[in-house]
Amino acid sequence: MLDAAQTSQDTVLSVEGLTVHYPVRKGMLGRQVQYVHAADDVSFTLRRGETLGLVGESGCGKSTVGRSILRLVEPTRGKILLGDTDITHLERGEMRAHRQNLQAIFQDPYSSLNQRMRAFDLVAEPLRNFGRPVTREIIADLFRQVGLRRDQMDNFPHQFSGGQRQRLVIAKALGLQPEIIVCDEAVSALDVSVQAQVINLLTKLQREHGIALLFVAHDLAVVEHISHRIAVMYLGQIVELAEKRSLFAQPRHPYTRALLDAVPVPDPKRRLEAGRIIPGDVPSPLNPPAGCRFHTRCPLAFDRCRKEAPVLKQVAAEHQAACHLNDAA
Repeated sequence: MLDAAQTSQDTVLSVEGLTVHYPVRKGMLGRQVQYVHAADDVSFTLRRGETLGLVGESGCGKSTVGRSILRLVEPTRGKILLGDTDITHLERGEMRAHRQNLQAIFQDPYSSLNQRMRAFDLVAEPLRNFGRPVTREIIADLFRQVGLRRDQMDNFPHQFSGGQRQRLVIAKALGLQPEIIVCDEAVSALDVSVQAQVINLLTKLQREHGIALLFVAHDLAVVEHISHRIAVMYLGQIVELAEKRSLFAQPRHPYTRALLDAVPVPDPKRRLEAGRIIPGDVPSPLNPPAGCRFHTRCPLAFDRCRKEAPVLKQVAAEHQAACHLNDAA
């Protein structure tokens, strides 16, 4: 369900009912037997200059959603609107025209870069691909914007540190002046101090260029620092979507509360209170539970949760949740 307030002229990305099922084949003939429900009926919008954090446990489908938006994974159903253009099923040639507005930063900067190319050519490559002018002054300016030195332009990737390599990836994405950058675990492979530097850099560039960020991560502390709104995913579905302050102050889904409880607290007196662990294991995405997918692990589940799937709906201003407890409140 899309909030009417979010469908303004400032919306640069609309995801409607996005569903991604991976077929699982078995036997010598490759007979199809089941589907992995990686993402089911995922809907949200992204505004110009906004950061939407997409969080959840490993395997919840958040990276699949990001890669589907980039058209690196083909959706099973649903719509992906880039501005007013439906890019869901565009052919490769048609999609190419839109890629300059939709860039990506992935987890491992080392594998994201061609180790045989110098830094200058790595950053210049996207510009050349789209017929943009390339000069040493243009590339030097991109280096300056991401905190790299001009004299590093002729270095190879192995001559940069991990944080510097990620800055190089950011410079590549920034060169085409995209409207949206999908950050898929963009800082999780970096040291904590370097994470902070890269996050501050992304925030600075966002302010200067009005770029919208879809920030996929599992670390709530990182997401809290950079995001304006946060979407929480569990087993392929968004279970809560809210403005950052509202979500952290008053989570409206038991899974979100459990994630917040699991965040380490630097206070010995509060460790026992806040260190609760979500009971049980995540169900298999090959056969998701009926009703609410979290009911098998939820301490507050009741009979309706086991039979009827809750719908993501408005529970407060700028706050949506998919939980039957909100109906009873």
